[in-house]
Amino acid sequence: MTSLERLKSRLPAHYLWLGLSIVVALGYLFGLGGDHIPRNGDELVYAHIARLTAATGHWLPLVSSYDFMRNTKPPVLLWQAMVAGGWGEHWTLLNLRLPSVLYSWAIALMVGLLTWRIVRSDAGTVAGAPPDAIPPESRNRHAIVMGAIAAIVYLSFFSSYRYGRPYLTSAPETFWLFGIFFAMAWSPARLLASRWKLPLIAGVALGIGCLYKSFAMVVPVGFALALCYQMVGAQKPPGKSSGAASSLMASRSRPSARWGWPFLVCGLQ
Repeated sequence: MTSLERLKSRLPAHYLWLGLSIVVALGYLFGLGGDHIPRNGDELVYAHIARLTAATGHWLPLVSSYDFMRNTKPPVLLWQAMVAGGWGEHWTLLNLRLPSVLYSWAIALMVGLLTWRIVRSDAGTVAGAPPDAIPPESRNRHAIVMGAIAAIVYLSFFSSYRYGRPYLTSAPETFWLFGIFFAMAWSPARLLASRWKLPLIAGVALGIGCLYKSFAMVVPVGFALALCYQMVGAQKPPGKSSGAASSLMASRSRPSARWGWPFLVCGLQ
């Protein structure tokens, strides 16, 4: 027996992949407080606005040394910096960027959980055997491995690394908008059948996401929600609608569009 086989016998593969995903996630902390990490060039501009606003002791109005830069974004990202920096008492790049990393970790967790759920339910189909023929424990272990790999793949993209660590980031709106479709893909029948659960979840999450980025986000999210309702409610084959969904995602090249793919899952339920 080789050393690799001994290791596998002592430590199951799904634990190894889970451990690797944690190591990759912790890598997002490397050099987080440095001045030269990959980032958006406007990061310090918005940190400056947040710092001056915090110095006033009020949430609004936003304050900037440059009047034309004062109201370029909704205020929640700036408020996040004010709170993370202790209203100026603990104003470091590390403190300002930590919430972005937490958001990125939460997105990766949702990616892993959603993959785990999909693979576990479809394990028999993928293996070419009836679901009952595969032991539940083996199916669950395989799903855990695939979920961990999915999280690693998401975190390994340079766009995730670049825009998921700095203070000026796409991670918050990605989390809140992705969260809507994560909830729908996790339990589509129950949520779409409810008259208040999904509208409440979607409304709160969409509102927070828009307050982080832009109210223009209402347009693609509204289209995606309508598409999910049409596909699930009318029982339309996913192939007839996936083309429009793919075109929508392809047309949005900004990093914040990473949340867009989950609504395709609605067509797979």
